[in-house]
Amino acid sequence: ASGHDVAAAMIATRRDFVRVARLQRAQDVLLDAPIVEGLVARMEDYHQSRELRGDHVNNLGIAHALLGQDQLAASEFVASIDARTAAFGVDHPQVVYALGNLGLVLLDGTDIVEATRQLDAAFVAAQSTLGPKHPHVALLAINLGTGQLTLGRLREAAANLSRALSLQSELLGPDAPDLHYVLSAIGDLAVAQRRCDDAAGSYDRALHLLGQDDAHTHPGALQPLLGLGKVAACRGDFVIARSFGERVLALAQRSHGESSPELLDGVGDIFVHSGDLDQALVHYQRAEASRRARLPPGSLRMNESYKRIAEVYRRQRRHDAAAELLHAAEALLGPDARPTSLTSAQLEAIRGALALDRGDRSSAHLHYHRAAAIYAALGDPDTLELALARFGEARALTAPSEAPSPEARALADDALAILQTRGPAFAPEADELRTWLAPHVPAP
Repeated sequence: ASGHDVAAAMIATRRDFVRVARLQRAQDVLLDAPIVEGLVARMEDYHQSRELRGDHVNNLGIAHALLGQDQLAASEFVASIDARTAAFGVDHPQVVYALGNLGLVLLDGTDIVEATRQLDAAFVAAQSTLGPKHPHVALLAINLGTGQLTLGRLREAAANLSRALSLQSELLGPDAPDLHYVLSAIGDLAVAQRRCDDAAGSYDRALHLLGQDDAHTHPGALQPLLGLGKVAACRGDFVIARSFGERVLALAQRSHGESSPELLDGVGDIFVHSGDLDQALVHYQRAEASRRARLPPGSLRMNESYKRIAEVYRRQRRHDAAAELLHAAEALLGPDARPTSLTSAQLEAIRGALALDRGDRSSAHLHYHRAAAIYAALGDPDTLELALARFGEARALTAPSEAPSPEARALADDALAILQTRGPAFAPEADELRTWLAPHVPAP
């Protein structure tokens, strides 16, 4: 009524931030976007114009991210970075926040390599702009460590997660409930390294910080409870592992009315480790249906379901069904897909195993070779995935009735060296490789 354009635009953008970032009302924000866009557009003659433009598109980015519209979200965050940089300069907290948002949406999507790069840039900028002991620095360290863990850069992940835990303990106190996020991530790292007892300690502490009496009814308990299921599977106690999976899904139902695709995948992974492929498939297919209902057509996030279901089909010897899903995954990636993405490596490894199952050793070698090259480029030099891909190459180069060629033996020896470096926890894979090599070891 007063015609105060600055106040109207500022209130509108701040209201949108509360609605989308705090209340997760993404649709409301997108429906009102034309009105807010009009208010912001009227600001062009004011010095706050670029600042409010940056705030507005940042809110739209969060809304698209919540709806799984990763590409739209990323483009809005890039626009926010540009507007805020123009308004404040590159070394400003608002620019850092937008950089972190861009990295986070990429991390939630499928471009983990680019996500980690952006999060690393945000982390470096935050330390310079906000200071090394700012709470946002700790949050960025958690997200960066999570991305590095996903890529198999376990040493870097360990350093950043440890730094985040130390900083949050100092800033929030050692018993702050918010520490459950970083503790769950540290537990996931320990599971990846098969340090089962250490992982259990991290997840148990996360639950303790959420409140001993009601931790198992707190929505924040979902990740540490799922983690304890992973620990039980790590220890080979699959009855307990499955019971934790059931508790996770029951808690998600009580807390949110449904289970997220990520939780369903996690429970499905537990069933795969226990050897119950039928139950794994049930949970993976529920996750696929959930993603299909939530995500826009053509979303790359569907490959999280396709790769898991394809691997189950392969193990069940439903080769045609597995090949069909792998073809769908390849179509989603498209002709311009990055050949160095983690998803590409995972799909190539499944293709290699499927080709080997079908007796197509030439195709199997090609796929395993591609997978190994990507894993070697993305992660640490001693990841399990790299060892398995090189063992796959060795088997593909060797006919059942023949001794391994020098090339095949070198690949197998390299894989075995990796597994031995990882320690006794990786003995099952090392023993399998030795068994494969044993018939072809020359007599003394």
